[in-house]
Amino acid sequence: MAPQDAVPHHGLVHLNPTAIQYACFFSCAPLGLIHRFVPTATARHLYSILTAAVMLRILHPEAAPHFAFIIAVSYTVMLLHRRRCGVIVTWVGFAHITWCHWLYRGYYRGSFPFVGSFSVLVLRLGSRLAFNYQDGLLPKDQLTKTQALFRVTSLPSVLEYLGFVSQGYMSTGPHIHLVDYSQFTKREGRWSPNEKAPNPLPATLTALARTAVLGYVTQKTIHVAPVAFIKSSTYHHKYSFWRRLGYQLLVFEHRRLRVYAMWSFFEAAWIISGRGFSGWHDGKPSWAGATNFHFWGVELAEHPAAIWANWDIHTGLWLRYYVYDRLTPRGQKPGILQLAATQAASFVWHGPYLGQALFRTNATLIILSARVLYRYKTRLVERPPALKLPARALMWAYTQLTAGTKEMALFLTVLTFRDIWRAFGSIYYLQVLVPLTILVLGWLFPVEASKKTVPLHAQAARKDAPVDARTSARETTQKKDT
Repeated sequence: MAPQDAVPHHGLVHLNPTAIQYACFFSCAPLGLIHRFVPTATARHLYSILTAAVMLRILHPEAAPHFAFIIAVSYTVMLLHRRRCGVIVTWVGFAHITWCHWLYRGYYRGSFPFVGSFSVLVLRLGSRLAFNYQDGLLPKDQLTKTQALFRVTSLPSVLEYLGFVSQGYMSTGPHIHLVDYSQFTKREGRWSPNEKAPNPLPATLTALARTAVLGYVTQKTIHVAPVAFIKSSTYHHKYSFWRRLGYQLLVFEHRRLRVYAMWSFFEAAWIISGRGFSGWHDGKPSWAGATNFHFWGVELAEHPAAIWANWDIHTGLWLRYYVYDRLTPRGQKPGILQLAATQAASFVWHGPYLGQALFRTNATLIILSARVLYRYKTRLVERPPALKLPARALMWAYTQLTAGTKEMALFLTVLTFRDIWRAFGSIYYLQVLVPLTILVLGWLFPVEASKKTVPLHAQAARKDAPVDARTSARETTQKKDT
């Protein structure tokens, strides 16, 4: 497909593209509800394929060849070369994402129109299927607990495969592994008619109410802090340092609220369909499979690791289990090479832009510097009781300041790399220089971690978050590797 043929068009007349996008977005919950009552496994596969095809035709008709190519190639690779299919499928998908960014570069700045759903498809094919199918060849004693939970021993049929990769009304994630999808469609495992069925209505209404509140606040504040204002001479020459810093943080927060609202609505769709059910905890149903963020876990985070453990949770799990852990030699602890490689994989997946490269490089510095601060806090600062609260407040402020750099990577839809660098300079490169300074101090004055220190991932998780057997296994794996 030539770039000039790639401009999106809609066969629906009398509706502008924005109205069509909103209509498709709000159709996710009703489509999920209907899926709940589809009677047979075959019908559920067909329903997923049909809804995906219709949604793709309405939203992004130009994307069909790209989706068809990666779906066909992935199945062929798994059929012909199982031993390395996970690696091959992932890299073919990454290469195709990169090519799409290049192909559409003249029409869309910083992205391409179907980037979200296509990126999720690539992860679904690679980490939720191909790697697990590759793991099916390994002896059980060579598998981690996570690999043992999700490994696939036989290639799915073409119908089941297409149903799994489609899931038309589920366009965020990647939430579900093939093992879970198969059990859900066949009504086995925790979805078996013989098991106690949860009531999805309270959790669905909660997610919808959260969506309404967050969406209302986002809409009302849309003109409070536009990103483009950061390019203006007023911002650079008339605003004080503190006002510039506050403006950037306000832009970050508005961006987060908008993403919260989107994820919350998709959470409602996952819950009402039944796919988000993760088992029972203390007699209450757990919907961890539908949750992609914890609001207070992000907003009150006292460590960058806590933000990233509560933000875009399922993408974070992909990076940990299918990049970070798999690159760590057996019997060894992960180090800076694994951390850098994980950031590099995330960079390629999100898009090969300088803004992304800047954030991924800086994110590595932020995480390493936060580890130094955490050691100082637990071993030195918090020992006097009077200093515990100020220490927590400082860690929270540092986390919100530095982790906010994440949003700089998304500014390429409005700002050039030069504009982003100027925005960094307008606050004296604090988000780069402060982590570097802390790393130097940690090197000059090292402090060993406390033996009783609670792992960062445990702090990141909500204490009241219900978990099931699979979630517990994930946490066990994290504790072992932390």
